[in-house]
Amino acid sequence: MSKKLSVPEIRVTSAEQQGIFAQAADPITPLKEIDMNGATLVELEDIVKAAHQSFQSHLGDALQAGLIAGKALLMAKKQFTYDRQTGGFRGWLERIEVSKSTAYRYIELATNEPIVSQARTLSEAMERLAQHRAEQRALQAKEEKVEIKRRRVTLKLSDKRDQKLEKIAQNRGVDISTLMKEIIEQWLASQP
Repeated sequence: MSKKLSVPEIRVTSAEQQGIFAQAADPITPLKEIDMNGATLVELEDIVKAAHQSFQSHLGDALQAGLIAGKALLMAKKQFTYDRQTGGFRGWLERIEVSKSTAYRYIELATNEPIVSQARTLSEAMERLAQHRAEQRALQAKEEKVEIKRRRVTLKLSDKRDQKLEKIAQNRGVDISTLMKEIIEQWLASQP
């Protein structure tokens, strides 16, 4: 027994089909057309949920778009050398109508992808970057403080001993601070 193919009763034109695809690609379109003045609380709840879901998904898309733009900008930046006539990379940004601050925000996303990859939205990614920058500044400040404490040693030597140290340092081909460091390290190593 052969099976008959069923033909749909309603045919759709290509223009109508494109409209259906566009509506499916942009879930906010049907929400724009709703008259909310006479909507019930249940209908408004559905509208809010659909709009919120669209908003959340678009924020995730914004983060992905920012990462892609940042990677492309990094690649483009490598191809530029500064030219007074064209302005180099910054001149190119002006020509493609992307502000310098936006471009560098995209670049920051791309260069810190491991930090922002767990974020669900662009704003969450930017918060993570801000927190990372603050942690890095605190860590750097702590390291600088430690290094400064380590370097600040004042020795009061007689002129004769100071000249002797300078002569020894010259003979070894190092500066006085390097010589002092070597002497102190040797002395510390000899201590029990």
